[in-house]
Amino acid sequence: MLEAFQSYIKSHDLFRPVDRLLVAASGGIDSMVLLHLLEIVGQPLEVAHMNFQLRGDASNEDEAFVQSYCESRSLLCHCRRVETGNYAREKGLSTQIAARALRYEWFEELLRSTQCVYLLTAHHADDSVETALFNFTKGTGIAGLSGIKPKIAQVRRPLLFAQKKDIVDYAQTHGVHWREDETNVETHYARNKLRHEVLPVLKEINPSIVAHFDDTSQRLSGVQQLLLETARDLKEKKLETIGDGLVLHTDWLHGDARSLVLLSEILSDFSFSFRQSRQVFEAL
Repeated sequence: MLEAFQSYIKSHDLFRPVDRLLVAASGGIDSMVLLHLLEIVGQPLEVAHMNFQLRGDASNEDEAFVQSYCESRSLLCHCRRVETGNYAREKGLSTQIAARALRYEWFEELLRSTQCVYLLTAHHADDSVETALFNFTKGTGIAGLSGIKPKIAQVRRPLLFAQKKDIVDYAQTHGVHWREDETNVETHYARNKLRHEVLPVLKEINPSIVAHFDDTSQRLSGVQQLLLETARDLKEKKLETIGDGLVLHTDWLHGDARSLVLLSEILSDFSFSFRQSRQVFEAL
């Protein structure tokens, strides 16, 4: 797994051996395996752990576990406690969305205030499939169906090559210790339901579904890039400033799916949903 880890980092140009990295660590198996691999290769790093205070004593024990791990290895550990429940109620968000917002806002703050170049998260191949399935259930475009990207802005995800079973095998073989989050097995969360009820059925149908999804993801990412480039060229040629407004010339439009998708991509810059773009297209 170490060789595959290093190969994935190099092939996707995720970071350099000299880059100082901020690693998001929950104390779970994925992030602890990521830390173990980074330490083996001698990567300069700091650790960030957010205590969401959603699981009582267990949340505090997770925090203490990560702190103890870092102290034993002389790693700088950043910890923050947040009132996730209160924040979610104030903002009218679900608990999971609130936790994500709080987490990434803090991570961005740490990247600005430290010498860390990138933020690393421990998302893996199964997470990418789950994300695509989750987006599919809500309705999504090409980008949403392509799963999790290995890098976006300052975020890097060097474990996307690995399946969950690979991570578990590695942890057990190398004696990596971790904390179990009991809420991960609860299926009232949509993501957990996909993880524990839907994906296992899909793996029964095709045991290689996770491995094959990487191919699908790369192809969809390529299609998305072609779409963005074509839409960009159209905007340069067909979007004109007249007076105080913008005019999109439509002489390129035809009554086909290609034109609809391109129009929706252009109008998305102006906060049009796909459904609204389709209404415009049909009216034209």
